[in-house]
Amino acid sequence: MDNTEETDMNEKIQIIMRQTDLSKDEIIQKLKECNNDHILVIKSYFGIKHAPHKEVTSINQEIYKQLRNKLQIH
Repeated sequence: MDNTEETDMNEKIQIIMRQTDLSKDEIIQKLKECNNDHILVIKSYFGIKHAPHKEVTSINQEIYKQLRNKLQIH
């Protein structure tokens, strides 16, 4: 690792250590499992599940979508 990657990794480790009770070795292992995403490590520690992203539609969009589906010839 070059200096910037090492600095970035140390910053992530420090952030996780402040937010959790994990040891440095556990943090490094969790970071590898989560592709170096410190937010995912913290969320997994607290048991927060990843919710699938729902497409946001307005009521008007939903009405027209339903109308198009009903008018299609099956």
